[in-house]
Amino acid sequence: MGKSAPPSRRALCIAVTYAGDRTRWLPDTATDVNNIASLLLANEYAVTVMCDAPSLVREPFCIRPTAFKIREELRLLTQWLNREPGRQGWFHYSGHGWQAPNDDGNESDGLDELLVPCDWRRSGYISDDELSALVATLRPEAELMVVMDCCHSGTMLDLPFTTKPSGAVVASNAPCFPAPRDSASDADGQSALVFLLSGCRDDDLSLNVFDVRGDARWSGAATTALLQCFRPGDTPHLLLGKMRSFLKSHGFTQQPQLSCSHPFDRPWSFLSSGGSVNAWVERLKFIGASTCKCLDTDVRSDGGLAGKGCGRGGGGGGGAPGRRG
Repeated sequence: MGKSAPPSRRALCIAVTYAGDRTRWLPDTATDVNNIASLLLANEYAVTVMCDAPSLVREPFCIRPTAFKIREELRLLTQWLNREPGRQGWFHYSGHGWQAPNDDGNESDGLDELLVPCDWRRSGYISDDELSALVATLRPEAELMVVMDCCHSGTMLDLPFTTKPSGAVVASNAPCFPAPRDSASDADGQSALVFLLSGCRDDDLSLNVFDVRGDARWSGAATTALLQCFRPGDTPHLLLGKMRSFLKSHGFTQQPQLSCSHPFDRPWSFLSSGGSVNAWVERLKFIGASTCKCLDTDVRSDGGLAGKGCGRGGGGGGGAPGRRG
């Protein structure tokens, strides 16, 4: 029997639980990564898992998501994508998101969006400018799907186009990103095909859901919506519309966002099969005093907000879900 060809798809899945920090703890992020990794493995991705609570994930070996290690794994993913044409990548992040004042004037709201690694108190955050600069180095033939299930994630990559559920594509201001390529088959001198599917707007919260599979576990609302709604052959705007409708029908106000490196509305090729994951998502139940993925805000069970900022954090079991911001 001949040797099998190396995979042309590679994924990096990050679950930051903030284990040991009771005020930031997000065990539900591990559920997200378990489910997403299962879907990606079914679609022939080679998957790298990062988690700071290894006992919560199915992967026998995973990497601790410190700021240094996240940057290193992202660099390795982009290097792999650049090595040969036609490769596809997937980057999934479930954890806290945050905002900080922008210093270079390239944000319309004056704020940078930030990822929060497990060692954020010592090593700080990873900014949207840093992420945008990294994906801008991708070769034109590369394709990358990014999913951010965290608060303040709407423009986490500062991509030049935003897709609406109606199918309209609106240009945005992303000065550091290369010019969009004209088509998937004519990429010379243009940008890679990059998508960002984010859990909410920059000024919004990403929430969690409880008891999705009847196992008394928390999981991210946006990740749950993605797993429930995706079907092979979906176009970007169709999937976005289905995710928003799904969340709205279950009482959520957050609105997932979709941005891209250039106008694109053909069926996605990142996933060819929904796998068995869709069957897991049968029902949503929100109980207790709800919170979101955020660092300093409480979200009451009636949907109101208290305090400032936001983030995905909190406890498990029958307690309050976390806020991812």
